[in-house]
Amino acid sequence: MSASSRVTDLLRHKALSQAPGEKLPSVRALMNRYDTSLHSINQALRQLEAEGLITTKKGSGIFINPQKGVRYIELHRPQYPSPTMDVKEISLDRAVSQAGWKLVIKRQPVNGDDPDIRPHVRTCAHVVMPTIIESNPGFFKEITSQSSPILAYGRSAGPFQLDYVTGDDHRYMSLLVKHLLSLGHRHLALLENEPPFFSILQRSEIFLNLVDLFDLPKPVIIPCHTERGESSLHRAYAGLKEYLSANKGKPGFTALISASSAGVIGALRAFHESDIRVPKDCSLASFGLEASNALIVPSVTEVGVADDHWGEGAVQVLAQRFADPEAAPIGLKLTPELFVRESTAPPPR
Repeated sequence: MSASSRVTDLLRHKALSQAPGEKLPSVRALMNRYDTSLHSINQALRQLEAEGLITTKKGSGIFINPQKGVRYIELHRPQYPSPTMDVKEISLDRAVSQAGWKLVIKRQPVNGDDPDIRPHVRTCAHVVMPTIIESNPGFFKEITSQSSPILAYGRSAGPFQLDYVTGDDHRYMSLLVKHLLSLGHRHLALLENEPPFFSILQRSEIFLNLVDLFDLPKPVIIPCHTERGESSLHRAYAGLKEYLSANKGKPGFTALISASSAGVIGALRAFHESDIRVPKDCSLASFGLEASNALIVPSVTEVGVADDHWGEGAVQVLAQRFADPEAAPIGLKLTPELFVRESTAPPPR
């Protein structure tokens, strides 16, 4: 960590712990206290002023901003539309507003184009959807060079040492598999309708481990070969349709789990065109929630976290980070819930 970043973190912690309106020591006193240069102190003070934590009054000194509770949070999300990411954006916006902060939204490319890494003048933290980190290493390198905290939002941080808020993928998949087992299913399949991001590969591994744990027959894995930026809904349809055609409309399984909620409609269409009735001939369940999946026919059994909990969890972790900038990475796994609906039933005899 650079000298200016170290001083910035120390002064940020001090500013957050002091009452609004209190005066900070002089620049020279800060140089002596933190044993650093005038350049590092000035850089730190400019950053804290940009964050809205301090104000400088010419001839009077440096003061804790009376409005220091107002923080600007940048959300970095992929530029392509996604119902799942839209839900997380809305949830975060609501929670950030309730905390008295402000949200700045940046839609970033995921296919190697140059991302927008210029922080807002008062940015206090970056909230990043990890698909951007995984698909654009240059973005990650640039954003970590800034002194503001970074929160991975929606998935664990993988190999990166970042704060994160995510669902508990093992509990998600365990709830789905146990539900299907309780109905009598033993021949299961997983529809891999998302790009091969770290978390998706981990999701497939958890599914295989659970099948092995419950001593079930070898499952069917249906790859959809989805590329970054492609519609996981359309790839779900194409992947399942291709599999069913190759197997002459005989699935070889009695229950299918879509690796994400975006694959549900595509899977239903592929089943329909192959004269496979859901759930009479085959059950269908979704890893993750999508509001519209509760309204289609048949309504779809899903597992996931209530929408509002995503933003609330992110604000909770950010508040901890602001209170203790030097803390080890903070991770929060949100508790999932199973919603049993019309798309799952006992297997056909």
